[in-house]
Amino acid sequence: MAQFDVLVLNHGINPKGSQSPEDVNRALEINALSSWRLMQRYEEISRCNIRKHQGRETPMEIWINTSEAEIQPAVSPVYEISKRLLGQLVSLRGATRPADERNQLVIRKLVLGPFRSDLNPIGIMDANWVANQVLNQASWGLRLIIVTPNPLTYLLMPVTELGRRIYSRILSRPDR
Repeated sequence: MAQFDVLVLNHGINPKGSQSPEDVNRALEINALSSWRLMQRYEEISRCNIRKHQGRETPMEIWINTSEAEIQPAVSPVYEISKRLLGQLVSLRGATRPADERNQLVIRKLVLGPFRSDLNPIGIMDANWVANQVLNQASWGLRLIIVTPNPLTYLLMPVTELGRRIYSRILSRPDR
């Protein structure tokens, strides 16, 4: 059976200014809900490894790009909503998972600024440079990886994550 060490979820669409119900549904499905379902499936695979006592030298990892649009405008309201939803879902899972699961599956949230890609051809950061920064921060063990030219994101995102973590843990009830 093939094993994955790292699953990277970095897909999305940007409907720009379009806000039709169809575009909202499409953006929510592609940008948030599909990643949420893939994340849940990967968590289940990790849990199966725990139950089968298949010890791994290094934990499995899932890296999820939520985007800087999670906390600030991206000149596309529907894109922002969908990325905020994904970011909140990832924060919720990160805050409420049992310790044994956190040790078997590392969730890394990537908060990236505007890099050039097919989704954003006018991005100001080079995609290869961004990728190297992500890999560097992951090698340092960071679970919240931020790469952006905007200094406010480096301040606001950790504070946002801390607030979500505290809020989720306070209201969390064991799901098993």
